[in-house]
Amino acid sequence: MFDYKVLAKVKFNDEIALVLDRKPVLEYTKHKGIIYGTDGIFYQCYKYDRPGKNWEAFGGHKFDIKLTSGEVINCNGQWWHGGHAEVEKLAGVTLCSAVHSTVDALKKCYVFSGDAADSKKFNDILNSYNGDILPYFEYEKLLNKEHGGAENAEKTNLD
Repeated sequence: MFDYKVLAKVKFNDEIALVLDRKPVLEYTKHKGIIYGTDGIFYQCYKYDRPGKNWEAFGGHKFDIKLTSGEVINCNGQWWHGGHAEVEKLAGVTLCSAVHSTVDALKKCYVFSGDAADSKKFNDILNSYNGDILPYFEYEKLLNKEHGGAENAEKTNLD
């Protein structure tokens, strides 16, 4: 059904963040003023809106998005995080918020990423893990080398 392994669940604000065994690799498609990337579970959605002099998406950060068609979209302030309702219609899914990261990424910078996800598939992944939900700062301590490093951070499934 899915090929992600949940290594831990971490309490993150009002949500549960997943520590996954790997980072999602998304394939991007463009449809009119929408670009979305998905691996069939996770989604990133962008919506076009013309930037202004003092009004640019992602603070004017420049990045490229390679589409499955081979086209490369040069983003420089005009593609904003958004368009989720349009993507739901295009992809025939219901999207939910999905907060996640990997052990390696969290060891470099203790920040979880937020994406969207297919609600049903994300809930299946969420329910595949039977371990405790760890408090945010407790899991951070597990990643700290003084407290056992990544070896212990991956051994949190207490079932």
